[in-house]
Amino acid sequence: MHGNLGQDCLPDIIHSLHDSRETGILGLSRTQLSKRIYFGEGTMIFANSSFRGDRLGEFLVRNGKMTHSSLALASQKVADTGRRLGETFVSMGLMTETEMEVRVAEQILSIIYSLFPWDSGEYRFQEHAHPIAEELALKLPTIPVILEGVRHIKDPEAIRRTLGDPKSLVSYARDFSMPSPDCTLTSQESFVLSRVDGQSSVADVLSISPLAEDETLHCLYALIAGGFLELGGKSRHLTPSSKRIDPLGEEQVRSKPPKKKSDAQTQDLSAEEQWIRDDILAKRSSVTTGTLYDWLEVRRGADTDAFKKAYLTMVKRYHPDRLHSPRLSYLRSDLELILSKVTEAYKTLSDPVNRRRFDNSLRTEAARGEDRSPRSFPSKPPESSSATSLKHIAARYHREAKKHFADDRFHETIELMEEAVRFDAGKPQYHKLLASALAKNPNWRRRAEEHFQAALELSPCDVECLVGLGELYDAAGMASRAKTMFAQALELDPDNPTIKVR
Repeated sequence: MHGNLGQDCLPDIIHSLHDSRETGILGLSRTQLSKRIYFGEGTMIFANSSFRGDRLGEFLVRNGKMTHSSLALASQKVADTGRRLGETFVSMGLMTETEMEVRVAEQILSIIYSLFPWDSGEYRFQEHAHPIAEELALKLPTIPVILEGVRHIKDPEAIRRTLGDPKSLVSYARDFSMPSPDCTLTSQESFVLSRVDGQSSVADVLSISPLAEDETLHCLYALIAGGFLELGGKSRHLTPSSKRIDPLGEEQVRSKPPKKKSDAQTQDLSAEEQWIRDDILAKRSSVTTGTLYDWLEVRRGADTDAFKKAYLTMVKRYHPDRLHSPRLSYLRSDLELILSKVTEAYKTLSDPVNRRRFDNSLRTEAARGEDRSPRSFPSKPPESSSATSLKHIAARYHREAKKHFADDRFHETIELMEEAVRFDAGKPQYHKLLASALAKNPNWRRRAEEHFQAALELSPCDVECLVGLGELYDAAGMASRAKTMFAQALELDPDNPTIKVR
């Protein structure tokens, strides 16, 4: 695979490698500069550059994370010992191991982001079974990286050239889905996405957007590069997989509780298929919230053979190729996530050094009062299918999420409550807690509003929801809406001193 960057865009190249699950090195070069992105089964795992300013030490100094004198001392130690620069920083006490991992990830991402503005040069992909040492490999999320990379393009003319004819139709991609929790759109991108109806051209979107023309085009390109929209397809009206609303626009929209993804797709399932579905969804939740021991379903202190046996059992149980029921095919992506997580757990726990490091991290968390005790999971289908199994899981995640929220651990709260709502969308308290956590990040106000409104649909007299929605509008500068919410809350609870009166 090779070509010219003047003809092929980097997002398209990355998508192609991701979709075909390639492993190897993508080399990009222009003039006397070359940079490389390393892939493992379609995922970006590393990057490096011939440019001196992209090197780790220079990157840290440029971003104020290291002084020139400290870098000079560390570089001398590297020359004397032959150790890696990052390891030397840690051994000298200049950074903790965790801080070093974060800074290395930032450096790698900065190299990748710097490639998106390139509109000339050559690229070539070479397959390689082991492109980078395993201990250096990261797992960078494809769509968020592409979105952020496009945001680094500063030349509006480059965006115009890439988009081409403004008469081209812009519509939802064929496999359109709303952004996942780890893929945050900017408020401008969300607004532009909400204005696409599958019937309009780029020029049409520009004509109805209140944003500046260059800004609208930039948002459109980010959404196209991210795979949410496509350009130049046949005119068609596509309905996204979940309801789109424009909560910060002019129209007030009351959204209903989102339907669970599985509702329409799992009608008339057999008892065994229902258990398989519940087991996969429960396992997916455990690999996003549990520990590595939970992922493999082994106890702490187990020997190497036990880890190997557990891993082989997980592979046999959750490998995507073993999903034979066409009515459960939509769960394939969940199985791929589970398989990647249990593989990660096995690689860590089967190595004595890495297992000790992980156990030390668990002890640190336990000292802070966090519950990291092992969880239990079903190992075989029950004699009769339980219609409430997912609701039990949702209730457990709600209890855990409340503890995280009280400790200001909002990211963990969101992860748990996204799953709780997915399993049981009819509980107003689940939507309320998820909305409260989402509201802590200004970039997630739209999703926070959606879940506040869903909670109010289920429980219209919930004062906390009304106040939360009012505060959300107030923070967004929407004074009239905020005043309406606070007034409704005061009607229900006139003596509440926390409600704003305006």
